Amino acid sequence: MLSPWMRPSRSGALQKSILKTKKCELCGSASVPRERGVMVQHPPRVLATLSDVSVKLVFQDGRTDERGAPAGVAAWLESETLQTENASAQALEVVLVEPKSALGF
Repeated sequence: MLSPWMRPSRSGALQKSILKTKKCELCGSASVPRERGVMVQHPPRVLATLSDVSVKLVFQDGRTDERGAPAGVAAWLESETLQTENASAQALEVVLVEPKSALGF
């Protein structure tokens, strides 16, 4: 079940800013099963999974990849431009923490 602050729709994956400070922004992101988002440029960030995650990725240069993680995992991800598809039959929910400067937190 998705958190009450996250309600995805078929029109595209939902990303919502939860908290902004001078040092970072906390965003929630959710998508329904098999939903494909749009090409997005992400800065370096921490991604934490709130649900089990299974995604198919298409990068700006055409490369593809598949990634997955169970709920409760956090990882640092470098800057990348990609399109994400929820490859699961379940809704996907993650939290992103994006530092505002190259120096991080």
